[in-house]
Amino acid sequence: LQAARDAGLAPTVVTYASVAKGHAMRGEYEAASGVLDQMEADGVAPNVPTFHALLSVCARAGEADEALALLRRMEAAGGGGGGGGGGGSTLAYNLVIGCLLRRDRAAEAEALLHSMHAAGVAPDTVTFSSMISLSPGASTAPARAAEWLGAMKQLGLQPDAQCFNKVLACCARARLPELADEWLDKMEAAGVPPNLVSYSTTIAAYAKTAQPDEAAAVLRRMTARGIAPDTILLNQLLESLVRASRPAQAAALLSRFRRGELGPPPDCCSYTIVLSALAREGDVARAASWFRTMTAEDGIAPDLMCYNGLIRGFAGQGELDEAMRLYDRLRREGLSPDEWTYGPLLDGARAARASRLARSLGAQMLGRSPPVLSSFCLVALRRSIGASGLRAVCRECGVLDQPAVRQALGKAPLQGARRG
Repeated sequence: LQAARDAGLAPTVVTYASVAKGHAMRGEYEAASGVLDQMEADGVAPNVPTFHALLSVCARAGEADEALALLRRMEAAGGGGGGGGGGGSTLAYNLVIGCLLRRDRAAEAEALLHSMHAAGVAPDTVTFSSMISLSPGASTAPARAAEWLGAMKQLGLQPDAQCFNKVLACCARARLPELADEWLDKMEAAGVPPNLVSYSTTIAAYAKTAQPDEAAAVLRRMTARGIAPDTILLNQLLESLVRASRPAQAAALLSRFRRGELGPPPDCCSYTIVLSALAREGDVARAASWFRTMTAEDGIAPDLMCYNGLIRGFAGQGELDEAMRLYDRLRREGLSPDEWTYGPLLDGARAARASRLARSLGAQMLGRSPPVLSSFCLVALRRSIGASGLRAVCRECGVLDQPAVRQALGKAPLQGARRG
């Protein structure tokens, strides 16, 4: 840019905007603002696309203060030459509002929306969709979301499926599935057909509150309208049965899932939900059978969560050898054990009075990079090998000075434990 100016070539608005955007992308917001200053000093007015480009960079980076400053500058410039209108644009306000909401600055976002309307800049469905989806406070979000939908209608805007889906998500976060079901009816009454996301969100809300029969009713309603479920939705049905302490029915549903009666095939998550539930119930034989079906028959590779569910079941039933075989297998497959792997194994070793095994597991847990320093695991290890044993292993692994270790050594064995 400087070379062009030295050569007597007049940079255009595109030239300046490119350099300013480059500075902004590197986080050099002061330098980007300086380019805008130079641009104006040279008689080249920043236009709307210039501000949009810079605001987009700031919003993606979460720099809410920088985005606000740019918006104020855009307003003062009257929208910029070639922008076609005064003040900020709808897109500019949307970018800043979204950025504020992602930074948990909802009050400022709402104030900006009001000032946007006062400045004669019309909000659109994107504006309200942002406000709905990030309404603060799970307990009050559904009511607040409904208010935003009402505000849209007052301005003559018709909420689309995305807006309604975000209201449904607010209901799900607040654990109010019946309210989500009512919003499905309101959505249809407004002439907006619910889509897969709408039904999936409602089913997820019922799953979180352990209401599998109601979740199944929503699925029937969806399929009656010709919408096919996906694997994620069917996994939510499995989860609803498990949360309702009905693992046998979840296993039966998974069998139908495998036979293709419900549409898409199951994935690793489907099997993990069922086998983990069976393992928690103490039915490790059936859990292991589903594990073999998944790996040997369906060719699905287990992930760490799947292994952890089965390890917890075997360790809890005193079948430590089988749990250790799974531990060795997951490591051979390149998976990295975490606290939910080591915790049940250490508890199992303590119950079996296998202090040598516990010490070996502790050394592996603390000697890896980064070490696993969960209070649950450290307390379980202390209970197995004693405070002096824990201190020795921690010293060997170079983690004796870690706060979690000091806490585990300074408390009674059962204090500070955390279970999955």
